[in-house]
Amino acid sequence: MIRLGVYLTLPDGEQVLAGEALFEDGRAAFRYDPAYLDHPKAVPLDPVSLPLQEPPFELDRPHEVSSIFQDALPDAWGRRLLLRRAGLRSHRHMLPELLRALGGQGLGALSFAEEGEPPPVDPLPGLPDLPQLTAAAERFDEGETISDAELLPLLQAGSSAGGARPKVLLLDKGNPVIAKFSRRSDHYAMVPLEAATMDLARKAGIPAAPVRVERVGERGALLVERFDVTPQGGRRHMVSFRTLLRGADWSRFGYQDLFEVLSRVSAQPEVDLPLLYRQTVFNFVVGNTDDHVKNFCMVCDEAGYRLSPAYDLLPNVAGDVEHDLHLRFSYVCPGRKAFLEFGQRYGVTRPDRIVDAVIAAVARFPEVLRTWSVPERDIERLWPMVRRTIDDLRA
Repeated sequence: MIRLGVYLTLPDGEQVLAGEALFEDGRAAFRYDPAYLDHPKAVPLDPVSLPLQEPPFELDRPHEVSSIFQDALPDAWGRRLLLRRAGLRSHRHMLPELLRALGGQGLGALSFAEEGEPPPVDPLPGLPDLPQLTAAAERFDEGETISDAELLPLLQAGSSAGGARPKVLLLDKGNPVIAKFSRRSDHYAMVPLEAATMDLARKAGIPAAPVRVERVGERGALLVERFDVTPQGGRRHMVSFRTLLRGADWSRFGYQDLFEVLSRVSAQPEVDLPLLYRQTVFNFVVGNTDDHVKNFCMVCDEAGYRLSPAYDLLPNVAGDVEHDLHLRFSYVCPGRKAFLEFGQRYGVTRPDRIVDAVIAAVARFPEVLRTWSVPERDIERLWPMVRRTIDDLRA
């Protein structure tokens, strides 16, 4: 059995022991610490599966306990880096070993420590190391043989949750950011393209994390401002919609599932539901087909759980017109009538105005992409698909 202390950093910076996680033979259990249950700022780590209560959660389906801890871990590329940093071999890829290796170097407010050990710290490298980070990330991404000394800049950086692309956590002039790197194999200029798509989302009225592009030689890095860190140096706890939906199988969900759980969990559903509707329309109009349930999350602060700012937004660069989430069982962009009926179903006021506002913003696609220095060849390949969608949805 492996026991890990689960710590939560509150928005004001206070770090508290939330509880204890136990792992044995594929089973998982979690129990809140009694002192945490009495804390005036205690929040449920998972408002669906782990409500604040004294008995331990010990389930036949350990996914319902461990999913919130999986949220703290990186996917794909970042997990490879975490394994290398911790020196874990292939047979040591189980959840408790990964959480122990992660410590306090992930996104969100959770951190993990061995029983009896002090809470982990969260040291991050600064932006002056970006050229070294970029070079090391490129070599590591390509699978080249690279020594620990050469890999040190990446090993010192935190591991960012989500996605298969190279990304790490660092400080930009003292501000915590996610740095996302390009790849040699990229067929599009992914760094400025993502920056431009995030800009389009803001122009469409969607709260999206602020970004900037930092040039590194012939390439660039996208710096995304972290919304899980507070001005006081504290943290906002994050929970993905995959966890809220108890979704081991990502492929079976639709946007209606997000709306249903948001209406139950949000502290301000009257605000969050129209925002989620706006992002839903945007994803279909711009062609963001990578709209799976881990690319949506909620953050928790003093007011309770709220829909997070949008992140990981890109037009369809893979040539796959089907979305990960369906809308009324359609995985391709539905017609205008379907959007309006969907908005009305969830009490969105004047959904027609939201659809038109999103269309007007995304219609600036070529202009905004040029502002972010996206190559003209990329615009010429992407714009016809986006324009056809816009034409189909106009009133």
